[in-house]
Amino acid sequence: MPLRTLVFTLTLTPTLLGTAPLHAQAWQVDPRPRLTIGDDPGDPMQQFVRIRDVVALPDGRIAILDAGVPAIRVFDTTGRWVMNVGRTGNGPGEFRDPIDLAFDGTGLGVLDRDGRIEW
Repeated sequence: MPLRTLVFTLTLTPTLLGTAPLHAQAWQVDPRPRLTIGDDPGDPMQQFVRIRDVVALPDGRIAILDAGVPAIRVFDTTGRWVMNVGRTGNGPGEFRDPIDLAFDGTGLGVLDRDGRIEW
């Protein structure tokens, strides 16, 4: 008895429910980097362990949350290290296992895995 193959074609049509109009925003990524941080093996401030978040500050500086240190490393607009913020611990300005970084217009906030928020 010959074998038979049955092929099914399933077409899924997405359906959006609701009345609000959709607005799409197009993004384009430039293939040429404007800034490179972390490419100097001789500079310990350019070495990262576990980057959890990156925030662009209004003045052009870049804040990088490295949970492996743990600290926030701040770089200027040219990629030069400026300062570290925070350190290991349980007190003010200290982190145990930071997981998220935010800027609200007045300062940086860090969410720690144990539920603490440092601002």
